Amino acid sequence: MPRNVTQEIYSEVDAFFRLGNDRQLKKSVNGDAVADSIRNIVKTKKGERVMNPDFGCGLHRLLFEPMDNETAALIGEEILDSIEREDDRVVIERILVTPNFETRHYHVAIDYYIRKVAHNVNRVTMLLAGQL
Repeated sequence: MPRNVTQEIYSEVDAFFRLGNDRQLKKSVNGDAVADSIRNIVKTKKGERVMNPDFGCGLHRLLFEPMDNETAALIGEEILDSIEREDDRVVIERILVTPNFETRHYHVAIDYYIRKVAHNVNRVTMLLAGQL
């Protein structure tokens, strides 16, 4: 049953390996840990992890396709498939991929909630470089 988070449910090493005041590695907890995980999945190229070659997202093959709404839809599908395969803590509500033809980037917004936590919708955003 979902609950409000007052204690640590999920934790991971900080994605940027920052040190805390105690000179120990910081950790991301709960919502921050899940958001870091989503970013990590999306930004890791499949095959990049030697001991886990299926981990990650196959975006690199799509980012060099012509920039259009069809490619944006394919990017959204690839992101959804990758997150659902790699992280069972989240339920994806919506993925919006919007091409920006002036800057040659895709703006990605991933709306999700965490299964074991109150159903507040969270959002991760990122920019992906594209081609024209």
